[in-house]
Amino acid sequence: MKCKPGFYYVRKHFRNSTNGKRHIVEAHCRKNPDSKRNILFASNMNYLFDENKKQFAKLKLIKGYNDKGQYDDIIQFWLNWKIQKVISFNIGSTPLFRTI
Repeated sequence: MKCKPGFYYVRKHFRNSTNGKRHIVEAHCRKNPDSKRNILFASNMNYLFDENKKQFAKLKLIKGYNDKGQYDDIIQFWLNWKIQKVISFNIGSTPLFRTI
């Protein structure tokens, strides 16, 4: 399942009600708690990748690997997305490294 950023995936599970009955809760996306508001989960990255309209170049095969580049688009998307986030990060606002 793919969840947009700000939400996380909850798998299908059972819930016991106060009267003792057992109910099935279907898989769904749930809003992140405030403590995890800025965390991206795997379901968020899947959502962002699928919503991405950019086409990435086909890469050459690496000798000894037979996967035919099935993960190339995902890796290129992740690197492109990560580089954009690092470049847009305001270095003056928060120290990246703590000096002792």
